[in-house]
Amino acid sequence: MVEYSKQNTKKRIVPLLCIVWLLPLFICEGQINTDADKIELVAAFSRDTVIMGDSLDLFLTYKNLTDVSMPLFPYAIIFMTQNKIHDAFYSNEFIDRDFYLLNFTCVLDSIAVLKPNELFKMKYLIKANDRFFDMGENSIHILYVYFILKKKAFWKKNIIKTSLSLKSKNFNLYVIPKQ
Repeated sequence: MVEYSKQNTKKRIVPLLCIVWLLPLFICEGQINTDADKIELVAAFSRDTVIMGDSLDLFLTYKNLTDVSMPLFPYAIIFMTQNKIHDAFYSNEFIDRDFYLLNFTCVLDSIAVLKPNELFKMKYLIKANDRFFDMGENSIHILYVYFILKKKAFWKKNIIKTSLSLKSKNFNLYVIPKQ
């Protein structure tokens, strides 16, 4: 019988995560369109303090900073990350501790056209769980990633036809223990 230890698990997880993070570099030739400086992403919670286990609202606001209309796909890959430094391979719960997924798929059917200086708002219900949030102050930002891959035959490289990645400014949430 084979005994699994943290060291064996670490040896298996590290190469897997490296492959997952580096794979897009080899299957995508490049980006044709990036509008990161043309759309601003602002994020805020409904309140700045929450009890562990309670829910609160997260508001995302997209603002067109240009003089022309800009397309926005509101249902892109959207997730929260914390601004903390730690050993990413310390545990098997790496994904749950570092990312709080709000939306994991790019929905092409839903498009919003932002007129110049127009705002587009979305609301998400967030649960303050101990898998993502720490007790005390949490410094968080939101990442938005959208792309369309132009599919080719499996032996040829795929091309990213259109892409957009946005990052909000850091904002804080204070989490207090349940009493």
